[in-house]
Amino acid sequence: MNDVEEGYSWCAPELSNDLSCRDALARVRPLLSPRVRTIRQPELDGIDDRYRRATIP
Repeated sequence: MNDVEEGYSWCAPELSNDLSCRDALARVRPLLSPRVRTIRQPELDGIDDRYRRATIP
């Protein structure tokens, strides 16, 4: 996330690869117990908010 906030200097395929981690989280989230989803959701929301602030004008 810090790389995106500071200005991502890698090429587009590298960024796509890095973002695939977030996609993987979205795919496995439904498999997690409600308790784990509830505990981890604020952290995930915070990371998503940081990404939006860094990428959306």
